Amino acid sequence: VRLAEKFTLPVVTLVDTRGVEQTRAAEEGGLGAALASTLALLSRVRTPVLAVIVGEGGSGAALALSVADRVLILEHAIFTIASPEEAALALHGDASRVDEVAEGLRLTARDARELGVVDLIVREPQDGAHADPDAAASLLRTAIVQELGVLATQRPSRLARRRYSRYRRTPVYQNFFRVSLGRNLGDLRRVVQARAQQWIPERLRSGAPEPEEPSIPID
Repeated sequence: VRLAEKFTLPVVTLVDTRGVEQTRAAEEGGLGAALASTLALLSRVRTPVLAVIVGEGGSGAALALSVADRVLILEHAIFTIASPEEAALALHGDASRVDEVAEGLRLTARDARELGVVDLIVREPQDGAHADPDAAASLLRTAIVQELGVLATQRPSRLARRRYSRYRRTPVYQNFFRVSLGRNLGDLRRVVQARAQQWIPERLRSGAPEPEEPSIPID
């Protein structure tokens, strides 16, 4: 990264990791310090930084490589704070309950875009990147070249300031609650409409009189 900054070259990271190794040996080997230094370095380096989630983007390892001016994600890739297996184990003590927690993690590319943690979803071939790697690479190359072309027009010092500010004000919580509230209101609206459509015809068929206004005693 420092070499790229010295020669004014862009930094492109390709992220595909389930997360950090959670062992004592990894911690004693300085894994935590390495992640922290990478986060700090990418947040202030004065050269364009582009991150691409190409497979699994899990936990702090993915975050350390995704502090960028623009974050791209392949259509079928995932980006999450923890792998579904880790989340199931932490929440339920049972790693086999993956499907139960996966939806709540909101780890798909579309979820990440809605939450504002990625900027662009890169389309994959019809059957997925694994089915046609050459076509997937071509699509990704086009997206990377376009993004770097835009970033190259901006001053490096400004890029660094904007990148730092972006991650200081990540709008995850604001967008998360807005999206969640919108979905909940939509579900509630559909339930009310369905019950109204069922109840009104029944009332009309039964010919039941309208309920009288309750009388209010006057002293």
